[in-house]
Amino acid sequence: MNEQSYLRYRVLMQLIDCALLDITTLQYKPRALLASLLYLLIGKSFKQFTTEQIVEIFPHSSMYLLDAEDCYNDLFSHFLIYSFGFQLIDLLPNVQYISTFFQLPVDCNLPTATRINQENVLEVDHHHLFSLSSILRAILRSSWRIKHIIHLASSISISDES
Repeated sequence: MNEQSYLRYRVLMQLIDCALLDITTLQYKPRALLASLLYLLIGKSFKQFTTEQIVEIFPHSSMYLLDAEDCYNDLFSHFLIYSFGFQLIDLLPNVQYISTFFQLPVDCNLPTATRINQENVLEVDHHHLFSLSSILRAILRSSWRIKHIIHLASSISISDES
């Protein structure tokens, strides 16, 4: 993996993270949202459209996606059918929704748990990662408890209404 592909990966993951924080995302199928993100990110990388076009035009228009003469749309359409089983037109609502996230700032700096040594080899501070994993385990345990409490509360309220 080179630096440019790593930066694209970071952008993709941050956009996914932002989308997951928006409750509206639940209205869309995850595979279609991912395919839409790929459509936008790859198209932007190959200079088929700019961030300004994605943010200002794509949420309100469909002309860019319906252009069958466009080489990028033709190529991505074949990829989409082969990899996801979707038609390009099926992505329209997803592309319109996910394009709004491209106005958010993206941080492409290395995570604090990593550093690059003199030989440009990426190193990971394992102590930092272990402390993060214990924090994540605690969060997952507490979220499981919250889900369990919500489930119990909803079952109690249902039995109270009967």
